[in-house]
Amino acid sequence: MNLFNKRWLAWLVASFFYAYQFTLRIIPGVCANDIITNFSIDTTQFGFFCGIYYIGYTSIMIPLSIFMDKYDEKKVILATVLMTSIGIIPLLSESFYLVLLGRLITGMGSAGAILSLFKIISIYFKPEEGSKMLGMGVTIGLLGAIYGGKPLSLMISDIGFNGTIIALTSIGLIIGIIIFIILPADSANSKTSNSMEINSILNDVNSILKNKSIILLAVAGGLMIGPLEGFADAWSITAFQIIHGWDFSDAALTPSTIFLGMCIGSSVVGFITEKTQKYYSIISIANISMLLCFLFITYGLGVHSQIMFAVLIVIGIASAYQIALFAKVGSLSGKFVTTGSAVANMIVMIFGSIYHMIIGNVIMQVNRLEGNAYSVDSIKFGILPIILGLALALPLILIASKSEKLNSL
Repeated sequence: MNLFNKRWLAWLVASFFYAYQFTLRIIPGVCANDIITNFSIDTTQFGFFCGIYYIGYTSIMIPLSIFMDKYDEKKVILATVLMTSIGIIPLLSESFYLVLLGRLITGMGSAGAILSLFKIISIYFKPEEGSKMLGMGVTIGLLGAIYGGKPLSLMISDIGFNGTIIALTSIGLIIGIIIFIILPADSANSKTSNSMEINSILNDVNSILKNKSIILLAVAGGLMIGPLEGFADAWSITAFQIIHGWDFSDAALTPSTIFLGMCIGSSVVGFITEKTQKYYSIISIANISMLLCFLFITYGLGVHSQIMFAVLIVIGIASAYQIALFAKVGSLSGKFVTTGSAVANMIVMIFGSIYHMIIGNVIMQVNRLEGNAYSVDSIKFGILPIILGLALALPLILIASKSEKLNSL
């Protein structure tokens, strides 16, 4: 097999893994009522269920990146696919504690998806191709997120909740088999990485943590993650049912619509980033766009559904700011690109857990005051942390840009 085929097959397999984990990531948004009813939990506990995914995701990010560097990435990716798949099996049980453990394991496995993309792109493609290949990979990956909306709800209606979980687990095992067969085991990584020592690894991480621009960008990226990790993957369906009075059928399209927008935006933003190199400007424009759109969703009552779907598309396109952000982090990381990407992604995804827990808790507290299961006020207050996070991110982006300029003088 020549290098061209090897690199593209490796990239394609990693992209499909990314798509699969996205479907599992947003299961709570479609199955919220099933999970809350089946396990007799409140919205705070549901928020913890959603958020523990990101605890697993972030806790393993740096160790997993080290394993990606030190050992054969084929074995590491295969292990994380199996973890991602097996972690949803406890949803078939009657124990909420097992469900939490499974969600944690799925989160840990899912971290391997984006890291596999980072790693394979860094091994098989030129640095100047990085943002384009990442954008294309994320576009493929987001097909899984699109499936996780309306199509997944139809699947649940057709074969039931338990049948859907069994089917999704089986798909994960099939992806694992494909990885075992197709992914090459003799990359340049596996030939040289065993010489790495723990001291050099710690020095790499320390170098990244001392880079002010990387940390500021990562925190800004985390503050901007709310539209995806908190809204699209858990509360968008409920929000449009309660605030705008949509029926479940229409509301179930909202997460898919956001991810469709991000699917379009990932390739577009990747291309624009590669051509213009205007990383900070692209991230800032995305930030302002999402902030305005969320104000519109929260307070634009009575707006025609077609206009609202267009707003959701814009949110999705703007959410592709991550392509520009991680491309910039990669360039700032120098030879520590995998470690830099892992540290930045870990910080960003920590905010996913924070948003879920805050949103669920705020909704529950307002519900208690009003005595309602869900109310317009409770959902609006639940969305407020996302709006505040977007507003706080913009000055951090500007400071990160100035910090880089000062360091380059």
